[in-house]
Amino acid sequence: MPMTATVQNSLPSDHGLAQASLPVEGMHCTGCAQSIQMGLGTVPGVASAAVSYAAGQAEVQFDPRQISLGSLASAVADLGYAVPRAETELAIGGMTCTGCVQAVQQALNGTEGVLEARVSLTPPLATVTYLPHATNPEALATSVDRAGYEASRPDPAGEPAAVTEGGEQAAKPDPELRARRLQLAIAIACSAAIMLLNMTAMLGPGLLQWLPVAAREWVGAVLGSIVVLVVGREFHVRAVQSLRRGFPGMDVLVSLGSLVAWGTSLTTLILGLDRTLFPLFFESAAFIITFIYLGRYLEAGARRQTGEAIAALMTLQPTQAVVERSGRQQTLPLAELVVGDTVLVRAGDTVPVDGTVLDGSSSVDESMLTGESLPVPKHTGDEVWSGTSNLDGSLRFRADAVGSETAAARIATTVRQALMSQAPVQSLADRIARVFVPIIVALATVCGLIWGFWGAAQYYPDLAPASVSLIFASAVLLISCPCALGLATPTAMIAGTSLGARRGILVKDAATLQRLSTIDTVLLDKTGTVTEGALQLEKLVPSPQAALDPDRILSLAAAILEGSAHPVARAIAAEAEQRELPVPQATGFRSLTGLGVEGTVEGSAVLIGSQSLMDQQGLSTAEFGDLLASAETGPASISFVAVEGRVEACAVVSDSLRREAADTVTALRAAGMEIRMLSGDNDQAAKAAAATLGLDPDREVRSRLRPENKLTVVTAFQEDGYQVAMVGDGVNDAPALAQADVGLAVAAGHNLALQTADVGILNNQLSRIPEAIRLGQRTMRVVRQNLFWAFAYNVAAIPLAAGVFVPWLGLKLEPQFAAAIMAVSSIFVVRNSLRIRGFSLH
Repeated sequence: MPMTATVQNSLPSDHGLAQASLPVEGMHCTGCAQSIQMGLGTVPGVASAAVSYAAGQAEVQFDPRQISLGSLASAVADLGYAVPRAETELAIGGMTCTGCVQAVQQALNGTEGVLEARVSLTPPLATVTYLPHATNPEALATSVDRAGYEASRPDPAGEPAAVTEGGEQAAKPDPELRARRLQLAIAIACSAAIMLLNMTAMLGPGLLQWLPVAAREWVGAVLGSIVVLVVGREFHVRAVQSLRRGFPGMDVLVSLGSLVAWGTSLTTLILGLDRTLFPLFFESAAFIITFIYLGRYLEAGARRQTGEAIAALMTLQPTQAVVERSGRQQTLPLAELVVGDTVLVRAGDTVPVDGTVLDGSSSVDESMLTGESLPVPKHTGDEVWSGTSNLDGSLRFRADAVGSETAAARIATTVRQALMSQAPVQSLADRIARVFVPIIVALATVCGLIWGFWGAAQYYPDLAPASVSLIFASAVLLISCPCALGLATPTAMIAGTSLGARRGILVKDAATLQRLSTIDTVLLDKTGTVTEGALQLEKLVPSPQAALDPDRILSLAAAILEGSAHPVARAIAAEAEQRELPVPQATGFRSLTGLGVEGTVEGSAVLIGSQSLMDQQGLSTAEFGDLLASAETGPASISFVAVEGRVEACAVVSDSLRREAADTVTALRAAGMEIRMLSGDNDQAAKAAAATLGLDPDREVRSRLRPENKLTVVTAFQEDGYQVAMVGDGVNDAPALAQADVGLAVAAGHNLALQTADVGILNNQLSRIPEAIRLGQRTMRVVRQNLFWAFAYNVAAIPLAAGVFVPWLGLKLEPQFAAAIMAVSSIFVVRNSLRIRGFSLH
């Protein structure tokens, strides 16, 4: 029974412990309460737990350094009970780097009642799981606002206002980019004016000579103050807030560098100090903010490009649909459609929901879902998916999945979850970023002191030591760039996820993308993956002594097999239906486990099954000897049909290999992969299929495997040091998919489910398997390039700004140029990540 909860995890006690009151659902007696209490008591980090069945809640004392509130809720769930929770999504404004992401995440996780908060930079979203009785979305938004960022509820899913009537996504203005553009324009105008005032003497007589020097200096001070204090206000506010949280970020460096330059200049101006010894740095201070803004503006635009394909996936569905109800056509909002509705789409429309074509014919562009560039013809009985585009003709179809159950909605959810995840390689960059700013501030301080007490007199005797100290300390602060380090991994991962989505490769999370790059062994499940997964009656061979014609034999067989779910039975029954043969009523149906079935049709006893069943019943199959011999070396399955104690025919059923299967094996082999095919078939059938695929029948195929055996094969390869990718359809290979380093599920869009697999391959396109591995490899190559640049840049730039090369080369870096170089470093990382979008995966 849910009760109102007050969570006090933000108020640690004197011993560093926090107190939480968790509402618990599913308790039926005091024994349940005791079970939960004992279970929580064994969780590491829990000091004590008291559970009340009457109150329906658990009072827990825990160490927040060892366990989070979300982990406590998960521990309750592991015990078989539930902590009622809710999830919401917030659009976050003002984030510019991973430091901002961590600041927002820290603010949300520190909010009373929050179980877990995940934040992404592109798109700028926060997904928060919370206790609904302890907090709400408004309180969460307030926490974000207090951290110095803006939070709002995004457009409701399924109601993308930026989709035109024809189904095309319209360009949606970005308010953040628009605001940043205005601020940038003000900063550029003021900075250019200050520079013009300072260059009056160089620009020739007459220009602004009428304005006294003192007046020009005060005008420069006013303009510089506008840039530093008004335009740059967000840097200073966030710097203070990050320092309060104990997590200083890039804003601290920018704020310090600009305020020190501005403040010392204002002091010099007010006190009337000698300008030759104490020059004014209003121009430097203004250009610091201007260059940083310019860099972030360009970076935001680049990040927007990185997420364009992701945004397109999020808004695949139109806002409304035309349906037939009560004999007339109506245009309804998408949210009002229900399963079973008859939906109409005309040429040029976007398919609104998943369904099955009732009548009409057309070509449909499925590229946004599957990456397949060629239009797919659709006729009666074919499936259509939401988010695809109807190119020509009209289709009338039955809605089979609506709302969050459609292919487009599930794909969007999968992609969104991938964006919120973090790759293991990012953890190193995050650890460095946590200590980066304090180290840089310390370095800048030391550098300033060295130049002020030693270097100034020796190398810059015309300037006051304080001015020299300011120049070098500010340059160190401003050239250092934790942003490039923080952006190195997530921007590449986002671009890789985007490219994969466009190619019909849905990656579950960033960690999977990283693991894909290390794969060296691919295990292919045979049935339903390498093969079409749909058995077909290849031929029906009558006995030379048959008393019945083939159509009559097939009708009797179909009558017996109509109620069976066995794949062979379905294949034989489907052939009778395709031939439009009459299927009489069967009685006395009985399944003979592992052997076949029997029953009575129109007074005749019919027996269908394997050769073992025929032998058991004493029925001869000698006349089919040649056929049986050929089947033993091929992939076909043989069943016999006996009527009234006489074998009338032999049914040959086979599952054809996918057309692209052999090419996929060739591509994997060319990539240096170890390949194995796993099959539950007999040795001969499995080896025949392997030979057709170009695999070594004696070394690269494992046959007669049950699901648990496939799991054993995966584990054995891993124990030998291989990085294993398991490819299956998720039906009977789920344990192996879950155990593999990367599990890839090949399925049609409407069957997409990533509960056990890490990667979903849409539209049964086996050829996407080698592409998925190449996607991981190329994405990680870009990540390594970005990380190398980010580290190398800081290693080279910081000594330059600190004046290490002054004694030999005389190189002195002005603070504003240091800021410009820093801005370029972040832009380089984002632009390098954007290259992934144009990669060919073939």
